[in-house]
Amino acid sequence: MTFPALHRPALALLGALLTTACASVRPTGAGDPLPSWREGPAKHALLDFAASAPAGAVAVFDHDGALIAEQPIYLQYAFVIDTLARRAPSIPDWQSDPLLVAALAGDYDTVLSTRGALARLSSAAGLDGIGAEDYTRAVQAWLVDARHPTLGRPWRECVYRPMLELIQALEAAGVECFIVTGAGSDFVRAAALTLYGLPPHRVIGDPDQVREARSAEGAPVIVRSPMADAPPFPGKPTLIHRHIGARPALAFGAGDGDLPMLEFTGAGAPPRVVALLHHTDAAREFAYDRASRIGRLDAALDLAAERGWIVVDMSRDWSEVWPEAR
Repeated sequence: MTFPALHRPALALLGALLTTACASVRPTGAGDPLPSWREGPAKHALLDFAASAPAGAVAVFDHDGALIAEQPIYLQYAFVIDTLARRAPSIPDWQSDPLLVAALAGDYDTVLSTRGALARLSSAAGLDGIGAEDYTRAVQAWLVDARHPTLGRPWRECVYRPMLELIQALEAAGVECFIVTGAGSDFVRAAALTLYGLPPHRVIGDPDQVREARSAEGAPVIVRSPMADAPPFPGKPTLIHRHIGARPALAFGAGDGDLPMLEFTGAGAPPRVVALLHHTDAAREFAYDRASRIGRLDAALDLAAERGWIVVDMSRDWSEVWPEAR
């Protein structure tokens, strides 16, 4: 085919327009918003969504296992156990409580298999009945130097660099990102700004039981009630409806516990993106799926194949896992 001749200025303009258009769809190199993601279908699908997301679009992310390491213990449990360890010397006969002994010995299998363990440990750690603002300060102070029990890294450096990049890219595209978690709302809200750059109102979690009270100086305050008094977890779609009031355009999970949220998102009118993180990297993090007590990925993995959801393979799709030291 023969094309009509173009003057040099027109050719230069056309080249500039083509370069800009290509860069806006899938940036690479210095302009790549997802530099820790290897080129492939998962990265391209997420970039395409960011480039075409409708106005007012919302993205929801699971927390443990999707944004931060969850093996061998969830972040909130780690905080409670570390707080308990500092308080244990003042607890009479704590050695007679098998749950406390297991928690302080790092026997996480026993902790996670004990019904109501988090509520009991929180009570023993003195976290019941304190002011919500005091609780927030305690979580934030803990994050300064708390370390992961097996990775040899500070917990604040156990967040996933590629997921931080994805949140930043979506926010830059006008997509509001929320964390939707089965962990306590107060805990994840206290950690979210430090770990992910998200403000407290972008966290939707298990509703903590609180009450209104007065401080010693007479100021109105919010006080945390015992976790044992909390009602059953209402489910992620219910929490999303209550908090956001709209079906998400993107949902990112990491285990079977996220299935209700993923299906709720996927059932909406297109465009909708549903994604799962598959932990396949024993060298850099952990490898687990169908048989894991924590973050089991079984039914969701099968449904992802059936419905064409994005499955992000950590070993294959991420060139980097962890953020730089901070």
